Amino acid sequence: MWLRVPKAAVRDSDVVVSGGAILTPPQPTIEADWLIDGVTGVSIDYDSYWTPAAMKSMNLILTDDRGQIDHRKHYGLFLGLPRLDGELADVVLRRLSRRSADDRILCYNLGIAIEDVVTAAEIYKRAKQAGVGRVLPR
Repeated sequence: MWLRVPKAAVRDSDVVVSGGAILTPPQPTIEADWLIDGVTGVSIDYDSYWTPAAMKSMNLILTDDRGQIDHRKHYGLFLGLPRLDGELADVVLRRLSRRSADDRILCYNLGIAIEDVVTAAEIYKRAKQAGVGRVLPR
């Protein structure tokens, strides 16, 4: 019964973001056959919820920090990762990209910077709405 909730959330989604507790060992639930062609997966919970089969079904697997993934393998994480194609910097520098609309992409965002950017944007929006704060000189 508990498996139907994540399956319903993932199935037929264009973008899947997993953001649960980081589990050691991982307890993966996201299956390859839940994912549509062209899906973009973003994991901010390491490999806790992506099965090795789901990872293997991806055309492109990226991270924000290859060294951190290698380091975490010593702690029993990312052992099911079939390969790592590159870092987000490779996408920015146009070394890697989606080759077709059907490509499945998975990115492991391990650092907290991605969460910091979202939080900062929300704080800025609220401050502006409240009319508080000040712009600092450059």
